[in-house]
Amino acid sequence: GVQVPPLPQGCFNPYASGIIRTSQAPAIPNSRFEQQQAVKDELTQLKRKRDQAVRNAPPVPLNSKVYWLAHLGKLEDALKEATAKTGAVDEDDAAVALATYGPQIAAMMAPKNQSFASREEKELTELRKAKVYTKTLIRVEFPNKIVVQMEFRPMDTIGHVREQLSLSLSPGTLEASASW
Repeated sequence: GVQVPPLPQGCFNPYASGIIRTSQAPAIPNSRFEQQQAVKDELTQLKRKRDQAVRNAPPVPLNSKVYWLAHLGKLEDALKEATAKTGAVDEDDAAVALATYGPQIAAMMAPKNQSFASREEKELTELRKAKVYTKTLIRVEFPNKIVVQMEFRPMDTIGHVREQLSLSLSPGTLEASASW
């Protein structure tokens, strides 16, 4: 008979029974799984820290301000007044604005190079970039165009906001102005 040459390593062997690995590439390293677990752990820890920072925020001063909305006027009136003071807007100004801000607008609209990342990795990078707010500004406009502006913690309830508003207003004003 004819002698059959030996099969090279890493190739398909039709005579072998069972499933065996035919490539010489190493198995998937455990470091990827460890990296995913580390990302998950860091994500949960960062979420917990952010929640604690918001919940345990110290009380903020109300810094209440009251102003009359009708005094501010309309946006169109403010633009007309501004152009009356500085002169008419012409096409040269528009061209200068386009030349100044055009590259920035183009950069914002350009597609970004995106690499593959898991949902947890994307969420983690977004959380790292996001700012934690410890106070919020609330404005309440009443039907008579009076605006009351106060600062509160993000976790303060609407009941607390209403209570602080009622302390700042004359008795019965809040109930007469809004039914909330």
